[in-house]
Amino acid sequence: MKLKKLGVQLGVAVSVMMVGGTAEAKDVGDYSDVHDSDWFYPYVAEVSEKELMTGMDDVTFNPNGNLERGQFATILYRMDGAEASYEYRFPDVTGDKFYSAPVTWANDAGVIKGYENGSFGPSDKITREQLATMLYRYAGAAEYDMSASDNLDSFPDAGSVSDFAVDAMKWSVGTGIIGGDNGNLNPQGDVSRAVCATMIARLSKQTGHEHNWIAQYKTVEDYQTVTDYENQPIYEEQPIYETRPVYENVGVMIRNCGLYAGTAEEIEAANNCWTHADGTACHCGYYVTIEKRQVGTETVQVGTQQVQVGTQQVAVGSHQELVGTHQELTGYACSCGAKK
Repeated sequence: MKLKKLGVQLGVAVSVMMVGGTAEAKDVGDYSDVHDSDWFYPYVAEVSEKELMTGMDDVTFNPNGNLERGQFATILYRMDGAEASYEYRFPDVTGDKFYSAPVTWANDAGVIKGYENGSFGPSDKITREQLATMLYRYAGAAEYDMSASDNLDSFPDAGSVSDFAVDAMKWSVGTGIIGGDNGNLNPQGDVSRAVCATMIARLSKQTGHEHNWIAQYKTVEDYQTVTDYENQPIYEEQPIYETRPVYENVGVMIRNCGLYAGTAEEIEAANNCWTHADGTACHCGYYVTIEKRQVGTETVQVGTQQVQVGTQQVAVGSHQELVGTHQELTGYACSCGAKK
């Protein structure tokens, strides 16, 4: 399996899931346990900025914490920009871990191998000579220049380097990836997170490639919510009138010599001969009758009705209306093809 050089892939966003999280670019100044006076400060700053390693939480990098095999497999997997699916390789690596696919990739690529007993040991610590060996294998598969070498004679503990790690340690010292630990190689010493950050940062410089990051944007449409209106009638209750006739009682007095008709008052005033009218006859031979006659009209309200007197705008809903666009940052790309 041919791997990609770290110098080309260094900007690829890396998920280093120390506690199940995903790595994001980090300002090293946010870490309370990393100070600019620390020897490892520039290396932690570089791997944090380039998203190769992340903290244990927002304010803790834990530089002295031990690096585990599953974690380092994930770092290499993300650095390479590889895409792989989990497949069963080791009894102690199940498919539900953050390192499941990276371990499958690392094993198939020959970068990180399992133990002789068939296990992988994802939670096991990594020694300095083991880390050098893994990086040596990675660099070889990625077709780095592997010609650099050092005879290790300048280190008093050179003889303690395990046989499997001799070539890797010579290459690591020759390229400057390993510079010694208080004058010694300390090959069986555990690798801390600070040391891992240092070795990864040094490896990135072996390509001689300078990244020129260019911001990439996408056009995003901007919408606003617009209220929808419709015209609705305005009604008012108004009375309904009707013209009706006005009647008045009119008396009619009849006698043998003729008919006299007038109002009841006029009949009563002219009727000197009778004083006891009963409505149909009188003592002197006259008789009078009362009848209703229309004397005019009047307007009477007989009900009400709803009458439209205008219209009004009533909100009936809303819709999204495009009002413009803006540019949204999606990431950074290098002319070499790497993505940050």
